[in-house]
Amino acid sequence: MVGYELLKRYHKEVDPQILSQYEDADKGVWVNKGDKDLIPIWIDLPVPPEPHLIDNFGLPAREQMWHPPKLPKRLKELQNKYETLDEIWDELDDHRDIY
Repeated sequence: MVGYELLKRYHKEVDPQILSQYEDADKGVWVNKGDKDLIPIWIDLPVPPEPHLIDNFGLPAREQMWHPPKLPKRLKELQNKYETLDEIWDELDDHRDIY
C-alpha cells in the first residue's frame, strides 16, 4: 500500500511528505544468490500488517528501525533481586496473584 492509497488513507494523521517516503513491503527474499556453489532459493515473506499497526508508523522512513521492547519495571527488579532464571520463575510461580 504505497503512493495514492497510503496518502488517501493516512493523510490526516501523517505528513504526506513522510508517507511519500514509504515503499511497498518486500514479497520475499533471495538467499544464496550470487554464490556459485549453492542454489539460489526464494523465500516468501509473510504479508505485513496494516501500516498504522507497525511500530514507528508516521516517522520518516530512515527513522523506522526496530527497537527492542523495554523490560517492565517489576521484571527488572526481579532480575536485580535473583541470580538465576529458575529463581525468577519460582518467584513468579509462587506469587501469581501479584504478577
